[in-house]
Amino acid sequence: MFTHDVEGLPEVLPRIISGTKVIEGNWVSTGCVKEWNYIIDGKPLSVKEKTTLVDDTTRTIVHSVFDGEIIEVYKKLDATLCVTPNATGHGCLVHWTIEYEKVNEDCPTPIAYLDLVDKMTKDLDSRLCSSA
Repeated sequence: MFTHDVEGLPEVLPRIISGTKVIEGNWVSTGCVKEWNYIIDGKPLSVKEKTTLVDDTTRTIVHSVFDGEIIEVYKKLDATLCVTPNATGHGCLVHWTIEYEKVNEDCPTPIAYLDLVDKMTKDLDSRLCSSA
């Protein structure tokens, strides 16, 4: 879904992602700029990010945030998604990494964003497993 059907994520994860839009490029290429509308703790938020890496060999995608409410708290926030197939040939291991730099030391660690990607992954897993 994160590489082949990104525009379908709001339909699949409506309680988490309320909208996606390409601003520049196409959905899954390095250099693509997207706007995401999402919900954390019941609050609607938006972010603009640039896809800085798409590696089909390692199944890795890196998104770098550059605009939205989040930059009030973090100078830098990069989210890396890496998907590794299980040795059994059934299913995959999904690994998210969030690299960030706070605007100042009083800013919180981005636990809410870790929770967001965790919930997205689990909800997407449930959806994919139920349709298999």
